[in-house]
This record gives sequence, C-alpha cells and structure tokens, in this order.
Amino acid sequence: FFYEDSPKLLSFLATLCAYTIIEQHVCITGPTGAGKTSSTRAFAKMRPRRSNFESGFQMHSFHSGTKPSHFFGTTTLMDGQIIFNDGTLTKALKHGLVFIADEFNLSTQQVMKSLSLALDPTIGQNVYIPGIGQNITISPEFHFIACQNAIGTLGRNAIPDSIAQRFVYIDYPEQNEADIQNICISILKEIITENCSRPFKQPDETLAKQVARYMIRLNRMSKSYLSQWSLRDITKIFRRIYPQNTYKKFRNITPIHHVLFYTMEPIPINYVESLLSDVKEILQTSFNLTANELSEYIDCFTSPPEIREIPNEGLFLMKGSQSGIAVNRINQLFIDKTLPTLWNAMFHIYLSDDKEPIILRGNSGFKTFLSQQFLPKAQTITLNQETTIAQLLGASAFMTTEEAKLFYIEWICNIIHKDSLIIELRDKWTNGTLAKNELDQLIFDAKRSGNIPSSFFYAIDHLNEELFSRANNDCVLSNTVLEFRPGIFLSSILQGKSLILKNLANLPTEVLERFNELFSGKQNITLSEDIHNTFTATDNKELSNFNDNFRVFATCTDSSKLSEAVLSRFSVISVSDYKPEEEKFVLISYIQMKRLLFNQDDIEVLSRFAESYKETFKHH
Repeated sequence: FFYEDSPKLLSFLATLCAYTIIEQHVCITGPTGAGKTSSTRAFAKMRPRRSNFESGFQMHSFHSGTKPSHFFGTTTLMDGQIIFNDGTLTKALKHGLVFIADEFNLSTQQVMKSLSLALDPTIGQNVYIPGIGQNITISPEFHFIACQNAIGTLGRNAIPDSIAQRFVYIDYPEQNEADIQNICISILKEIITENCSRPFKQPDETLAKQVARYMIRLNRMSKSYLSQWSLRDITKIFRRIYPQNTYKKFRNITPIHHVLFYTMEPIPINYVESLLSDVKEILQTSFNLTANELSEYIDCFTSPPEIREIPNEGLFLMKGSQSGIAVNRINQLFIDKTLPTLWNAMFHIYLSDDKEPIILRGNSGFKTFLSQQFLPKAQTITLNQETTIAQLLGASAFMTTEEAKLFYIEWICNIIHKDSLIIELRDKWTNGTLAKNELDQLIFDAKRSGNIPSSFFYAIDHLNEELFSRANNDCVLSNTVLEFRPGIFLSSILQGKSLILKNLANLPTEVLERFNELFSGKQNITLSEDIHNTFTATDNKELSNFNDNFRVFATCTDSSKLSEAVLSRFSVISVSDYKPEEEKFVLISYIQMKRLLFNQDDIEVLSRFAESYKETFKHH
C-alpha cells in the first residue's frame, strides 16, 4: 500500500485515524482492486496501540455462507476438554485490535445484524458474546472497519437499517493523474528493488508515468470487453516486465508489448479488430510513439505466431518479424505442425508472470490441455454448482487420538515435501520406533532449505509437538481429537502444488469470493475457519508467501457468471476455437496416439460433420 506521495490517501488515513480516536466505526466503499483492504491493513499496523498482536488487526473474509460463529467463536475439543475458541471478532474486542470485515456486504443481512453488539457504543463495558456463556470487556482500542464494493456489484447486499446508522461511510478516494503516477512509481520501484540487482532509474519513472496515463485514458473509454483497470492491473503489468524468475528469455519484447497484449488478451476474437483501433490511439499518445513504432507493435500483435529456430539461441515462439519468447522446453507435438490458435494462446501465457492466476475463456476444446502444459504437476479439479467452501478450504474433523497421530505425520511430510516418507514414518510410529529427534531433523532441514514458506513453520512445529505430546486415554472424550482437515485448495497450498480449475463459472459466486484474497496480488489466505489452531496460530491466522510453488489456472466457456471482483483478480485470456485445418491435424494426432482404425476418408467425413454441426448450432 503506497500512500506517501498521494495527498488524497494521506488525508484518507488521517480520516481513519480521527474516527478511531472518537470511537466511530467505519465502512469503506469502493471499486474492486482500488486498495480498500490493503489500506485498512496498513492503517491497522501503523495505528498506535498497546496490544502485543504483531499485525494490529483481525480480518475476516465475509461471504454468503458466513455464520456468526465464524467470527464470534465456537466450542471445540482440546485435551479432552470442551472449550470455547475465540473467533476473530472476539479476539479483536478483547485485545483492542482493528477488526477488518472484508467484503462485508457479501454476507446475509441476518449475519450483519448479529454484529450489532460489537457496533454499539459499549467501549469499556461488559457485553455478552454468543457461545461463550459469559461477558467480556471491550477494549477501548477496539475499532471496526468494513470494506465492501458498492451495492449493484454481483452478490452484494444492503446493510440492514438496524446497524447501518452505526457506521460512518467513506468512499475510497479516487486519485487524480498525479496521484496515480506517484503510486505507479512506488509500485514499480518496489518490484525493481525486489527482482532486479540495480537501482531505480529515470527511465523507470518515465515508464511508470506512461503506464499510469495509459490506464486513465483506457478507463475513460468505457468499452465493452475492455475491463476497467485498477492498481492491481498495474502491478501485474510491472511484474510481467520485471519478472522474479529470470529463466524466461524474451526477444525484442518491450514494456509496450506487455501493455498491449495484456489489454487485448481478454477480448473475444470477434471484437478484437474494432477495439484495437481505439486502443492504438491511446497507446500512441500515452507512450509518445511514432507512426512507424505504433505500426510495429500492432503488427506484432496481429501477426500469426510461428515456431522459429534462432541461430545460437534456440527455439522461439515468434510474433511479427522480431518479437518472440524462448520455448526450448516446448512439446515436440507443437513444433511438427502449424497450430496458430494454440500458439497464440501460449504466447499470451508466456508473457504472464509465473505467479499470475489465469482464466482461459472460450469455446475451445484445448483449455485444460494447454493449462497442463504450463502446470504439468498440477491437480485438475472439475467444479460444479454443488461444490462447497468446506470441500475447497477444509473443515473440522473428529479423530481418535491414534488417527490424529497418523494425520500429524501425513501433514508434516506433505508440508516439508517428504511424501515418500509417510508410510515409513507411520509404520515406525505404529511400531513405537519413531524418535522425535528424527522428525526434528527432517523439519530443521526443510526450514533451512528455504523451500518452505515461513508462514508454514507454525503448522509443522505444532503438528510435531502434538504428535509426541498426546497420549491415548481410556476415556472416550479424552481419546477424541478435533482438528482442521484441509480441503482441496488448502491441501494444494500446503503441499506447494498448483491447481487447474475446470468450469470455474460453475462455482457459486459466494463460494468463489471466499477465496478473493488467495487470487489477489501477493496471494495469501486467512484461515479463520481453523478454530483448532491446527495449521495457524490463535493470534495469526494468515498463510502467506507461498506462491513461489503455487499457481492457479482456471477454465470457463463463459465468464458472465463471474463477478467483477473475481475477474479482476485473474488475468483473463480469450482462447479461440481451432480452425478447420487445425482440427484435422489434432484429430489425426489423436487417432495415431490412440492407434484407432480410421483412414483419411473417415477423417474428412468427421471434419466436415464437425464444421456443419458448429455452423448449424452456433447461435443456440
């Protein structure tokens, strides 16, 4: 969150500070990707406080399935005793923290009403918290900040009258061109500092100002299929220009190429030509291009891709006469024949940063196949309307003490990337020959390797401690353990494995938006559902900095069911259908690979049928 050079953001933070002093709760409204949540987190960290909580805040991501017990807390089983585990809001109330209600108006009105006791002017007084069965004293440093998109955004609900009057409402400040340029300079400076072994220079500052100018002019166009850019898009662009992983080899790819391709990649092919003429104009004026320079960039974008051998450099996927990307690891299948539709989609993906979440959108039949070429070790999941948050994130699970021990071993091995040792270590545990120092050494080596995010250290240390501390007990209750069992998404995060999500648009919006923070900028996730502290500590529920080994590709035919808030977090690439000659080649390749008994005449018949079928039903 960059604010030092923006008078409007400085004023915004000063306003938040003033409302904190007078104990007035705040609701911040603004467009997706503007910086609402980032600014609130930054404010909570810098706010003077007596609490020893490192972050200074507790954050809860609201969605339509949110229940009061999720943030107030609930009973759980620990060491054979039934205890109450404080939720994020209860912790904030007790310890005087800022409670950030992220995506607040995604929750139901009934859930919003349940927050009235935290919004009443009861600072320093005793209040009754549901589930605890006793009163707590609200700290005088407690403060409530809700962040939300405007009513009218898909899935948003109006705040009920019974609590609406307890907020003061602030629109997140809309920056002018000078502010946006200063923020862009700060973003680019940070990225260059992190990723490049050189100082920030004057040409970098000029580029940041030009990209800011381009964004402002692009947003003024308000054209269909040209999404409104935010600082989230600016960050993506800069990370593409200065990638953290330097193994990519670009040939004559400039920042302007990145801007042009990023702008055009979500646009369906039928609209590319008409919108390109509008984009050309603002591209030229924003970056001060000559007519010849502009023509070269447009030629690169519109030229069919081809695989070309560059002497002494290797294979390149080329667009236009000069620009290309090294593809030495490309599958031989793609080299043997011309597949421009597939190659074009590949070119767009190669331009993206290796941490960018991608949506491949369109009617093409190769979206999943293409995803698997870039994420060969990823787990492929087919989503449907019945998929739940619990299935994806995880849920509480009852276990016997012995089952829990095996669970601890499994997840220690998963997190430290020693899956091959699970059976061996389980057998040793069952036989009573597993020594604690053996597991301690494995964990120590994993931490020292640098391959485990530091936010995972609590989990492996805690699981290791629980493994050797719990003993079997004859009492049924004492021999029963409640732990948080990871779902599909969390399992992949903890194991450092990427995901391919098929049919993303089938997932209910309220389920998908639970994971908004996962698909944002630095990709973190707050596990407020982990009330048993299985993978996260009671005072820090956030897992972060895991995206070096975790990336998400998603596919969908139509993204109209996806909310603007979701789409803004992904990079959307429209993928066209194969042309008839490409389909024929793919069909031949499949027949040969499967050794099917088809001759050339059969293939011609199938190709003509496919074309006729698509033509007949293209409007249905």
